[in-house]
Amino acid sequence: MEAKAVLLMVIVILIALHLNMHWLALLLGVVSFFMAISMISTQKKEEKEAAPAGEEEEQVLTPVVVQDVGEPPDLYPPSFKLKVSDQYKGKAWFEIAVGTFANIVGFMKHIFTGKPPKSD
Repeated sequence: MEAKAVLLMVIVILIALHLNMHWLALLLGVVSFFMAISMISTQKKEEKEAAPAGEEEEQVLTPVVVQDVGEPPDLYPPSFKLKVSDQYKGKAWFEIAVGTFANIVGFMKHIFTGKPPKSD
């Protein structure tokens, strides 16, 4: 755990004990216990083999290639024109179906509850 997290948890536990909130201190203690257990590594750390004396590891350098290709292309071409059809046919079939279903549900609610439908 990081030092800031541990310090914050200790401060909160001390404040909880000072305010006689023992349940909170106990809860934070249990949480910190499980956090500490989850941080324990079960695998053995692999140790690096020491290089023989006098031999150094080779460093492989990769070149960085920067090529200027100019300005980025525009998102839309300069002569972009939006074509819109002026023949609007009304609502789609699924919009009509959903509206009809909502009207039927509202009518059935009105019949069974006796409350008139809300008018907007």
